[in-house]
Amino acid sequence: MYFIIINGLLAVFFLFLIFVGIKLKFWAYLPINMVGIIVVSTCLYLDLNNLLNPTNILLLFAVLIVVFISDIIFTFRDFKEDITEEEVKRHKRYLPTGSANDHYKLIRDEKLIKSELDQHQTAPIQERIQALEIFKQGNEAFDNKQYKEALEKYDRSTTWKETSIGYLNQSGVLMKLGQYDDALVVAQKAAEMQPAFYEAYLNMGVALEKLKKFDDALSRYRTAASISPDEYEIWYCCASVLYKINRTEEAIEAYDKSIQINGRLYESWFYKGVCLQKVGKDAEALHCFKQVIKLHPTYSQAYYRSGNVLSKLERNSEAIQMYEKSIKNNSEFVTAWNNLGLVLTKTGRLKDAIRCYERAVKINPDYYDSWLNMGLAQDNLGQHKKAYISYTHFLELAPSDMEKRIAITRKRVEELKTKYKIKKVKIQRKTAGHQKDKKQKIESQFSET
Repeated sequence: MYFIIINGLLAVFFLFLIFVGIKLKFWAYLPINMVGIIVVSTCLYLDLNNLLNPTNILLLFAVLIVVFISDIIFTFRDFKEDITEEEVKRHKRYLPTGSANDHYKLIRDEKLIKSELDQHQTAPIQERIQALEIFKQGNEAFDNKQYKEALEKYDRSTTWKETSIGYLNQSGVLMKLGQYDDALVVAQKAAEMQPAFYEAYLNMGVALEKLKKFDDALSRYRTAASISPDEYEIWYCCASVLYKINRTEEAIEAYDKSIQINGRLYESWFYKGVCLQKVGKDAEALHCFKQVIKLHPTYSQAYYRSGNVLSKLERNSEAIQMYEKSIKNNSEFVTAWNNLGLVLTKTGRLKDAIRCYERAVKINPDYYDSWLNMGLAQDNLGQHKKAYISYTHFLELAPSDMEKRIAITRKRVEELKTKYKIKKVKIQRKTAGHQKDKKQKIESQFSET
């Protein structure tokens, strides 16, 4: 009986690995785990027919050991390798745009444009050759960051012979140059020439998103997805737009589709977590951020977001660890310093909290939240003159819509001034504060929570 139960559990395990392989497109999992299923089935057959003996038990056990070792090797390879087969294919097909946040495409693969040119047999061969050669020059110029020259070459290539790829690459260069209206026009030409060219619709969507025409951008992304539903980047772009127009639940679904296609895309895990935070699903959000940390251990935003969730759940010691790791990976992360100070304040470590707030305002002297938080901590420690100065900084910097906090702080400042006879302090603001603040842009397209 125990033998049957053990083999049944093994069969379920191998079926699960086959399912994972299919979902994540790790095809090597399929044959080796099919062997595992066959071995388990053979064991059950021999056992039920009283044919098991020490020799075939050892043989079948040895095969199972090979299957388990193979699974370990494939898991390490598929989840840990720096470059996947899919990434190699994309490198051969596309020119690098220089930023992970640039989702528009330029075709690198010269075979693709040659194939398109060969479809126009009625065109003189000289024109086709010229179009191809000048297209190659455009790619070389783009690789060398000579964007205006690249644009001129692609334009000349399509003058010799119109190609959808030539227009697509023009749209990519125009977006690199920030000319989104023009990029939209030429990407539209590419789509008209080749209706099944998903990259053309992707570029149109990116241009429209940059122009803040989110509904139109979403429409183009969905057209691209209908043409090529296995492109994870399209679903990622769909999710981004859906978030921006406050369709958060739909955004989560789109991020899920992106993750199902490419489970190692840490950006999808991260922004799915951000969306889950927004709808109050903190436990699920925390799981997403943990996935990000596994995939990208130095991504400070993931630790920061994890700290926010853990702090909200009153798991303060864990939150402190997350904020400290966030700061370790980005020592200039001003909001992480501030939030670490808040959790330390909650746990009664006011002196440590003040040091965090001091670091935050050193990074960005105009960060009014930390001035207020520091003032409160100093006030609680009886450091009234220091608290008065911090409160005064806050009052100078706080936006007018913080009426309640401004009123309470102003009242406390007057109390301190009267009770401790503190002379009015003239605050000298550092003009470099705004520039430092710009330097502290969070690596996220979404607003912080």
